[in-house]
Amino acid sequence: MRKRVLSLFLLTALFLTAFSFTACKDEQFTVNDCVFTSFTAEDYDGNIIDETVFAEYKITMISVWGTQCDGCRVEAPELVEINSEYASKGFQVIGIPVDKYTKQQASDAVEVIDELHIDFRNLKVYGNNVKQFVLGVEHLPYTIFVNAEGKQIGGGYSGAKSKTEWKKLIDSMLEFVSK
Repeated sequence: MRKRVLSLFLLTALFLTAFSFTACKDEQFTVNDCVFTSFTAEDYDGNIIDETVFAEYKITMISVWGTQCDGCRVEAPELVEINSEYASKGFQVIGIPVDKYTKQQASDAVEVIDELHIDFRNLKVYGNNVKQFVLGVEHLPYTIFVNAEGKQIGGGYSGAKSKTEWKKLIDSMLEFVSK
């Protein structure tokens, strides 16, 4: 029994150590394929979009959020501001409200999008291959960044961050993709 507890403790410590390195502010970013290099989805305006939605931007922040998630609701207005402030730098935000998997629930999400004054594009989860990505998300909000080809830059980020924290990370990523 003691060996199991010790093994579990060591495994947890190893995981936490590895996770802490991925969140380091001096992170050396890597670029990897992900579901967004080839996808089709409908946004909340009824447009069918695919990976070409990233082509005109150096970086796209993809924020997976929930309509009932307090951290998500606090973070949303700051993401709206960041989306506006960084648009001229080749940056955009795209949201995916994940607790809305059916057509009826998706229409309910429009109320929350309006309530929070979210003006960046949000993708519906039902009826497309974005769902396979969001099913792997364990904590909300969850954020990844992709380049103009839809390839993921760096790791994923769990939890809400302040506008200042996001801007610092985005500035680093913009510098990385500009090299």
